[in-house]
Amino acid sequence: DHLIVLTTALLLCFHIVGLLLLFFPSAGEDRKVVWIHVNVQPPRINGHLNAITSVRETAIRDSRKLIDCKAEEGVILPAPYYGNRITVHRNGTLDIRGVRQTDAVQLVCIGRNEGGEARLIVQLVITDHLEKPSFRDPVNERITAIAGHSINLNCSVQGYPEPTTSWILPNGTEFVNGNLFVFPNGTLYIRNVSPKDSGIYECIAANMVGAARRIIQLHVKKQASNAKITGSSPQRTDVTYGSILHLDCSASGDPWPRILWRLPSKRMIDSLHR
Repeated sequence: DHLIVLTTALLLCFHIVGLLLLFFPSAGEDRKVVWIHVNVQPPRINGHLNAITSVRETAIRDSRKLIDCKAEEGVILPAPYYGNRITVHRNGTLDIRGVRQTDAVQLVCIGRNEGGEARLIVQLVITDHLEKPSFRDPVNERITAIAGHSINLNCSVQGYPEPTTSWILPNGTEFVNGNLFVFPNGTLYIRNVSPKDSGIYECIAANMVGAARRIIQLHVKKQASNAKITGSSPQRTDVTYGSILHLDCSASGDPWPRILWRLPSKRMIDSLHR
């Protein structure tokens, strides 16, 4: 017995591969054609899942700028390009030497395969100077808040290129949605704070020049409540002459209230002043 497998169209079509199986037993012949569909994933550039990704890059005049364009999912890269100032390396990286103001254009990197096309759109900005991020507020601050209120933790930062900001929460994790919200200027808004929100909050600002940190120690106190008498002796109390008089008075509140008694002589006494 002999089993013969023939593959066809492997080079002509990447999507469909035809397999022809011929089986020759001693008493006759049989055949079966099997079609296999190969699912080709569309390309990805720099790990981005979207078909079109837009980014902003900054370069200093007269310096060298490298812009990565790493293609994945079976993309065949063209031969490298070598120019006087501009080079496209074999791995897709764009290399610009002696950056000029005229290089401030929109650049597009395209990756194609049998599954589709992906584009990376880069807006290149040229500048004469760079500035490391710095905060307008003190880098260390203590803030006290009352439970039930909402507060803002400022993270106003300056620098060039414009820094990106992120927050590290007291539990060590980065900012997530919930009772928290970050405004475009980096300010962290906490709604309806509670004592469990107390802790150290860290704002991190970074750009291509460097990074800076601002630390805020937040202490949330329970919401204050007015003093209230919760229990007392009857307004009229009879006592035998010469015996001991015992009058009750209990109260609640936050902070815990101080209880005072005013005697018929108008004198005020409490547990500390008898």
